[in-house]
Amino acid sequence: MAGSEPEHPPLWDAQPAAPAPGPASPRGGHLSRWGILWGSLVLLMLGSGPLALFILFDPTSNPVGPGILAMLTFWPAALGVVIGIAVGVVRGRAIRR
Repeated sequence: MAGSEPEHPPLWDAQPAAPAPGPASPRGGHLSRWGILWGSLVLLMLGSGPLALFILFDPTSNPVGPGILAMLTFWPAALGVVIGIAVGVVRGRAIRR
């Protein structure tokens, strides 16, 4: 017995685990599927909105604070939108199967 390792079944014989159920939502999973996208769009609007308002209503001012806020939130929001669309499409295809 010493020196011998217990035998494990080969990986290709293992049964796939059932996917864990997502959080329940009143619209039948719509929120859980597109949540990353909506959260990223909200981040984009909250981060870039003040700068856009400054540019629209007072183009002669120097909005340093809103510019820094937009700079810090734009790329994370853009990445979140791309990831949110990809997750939504993949989960949508999985639901249709």
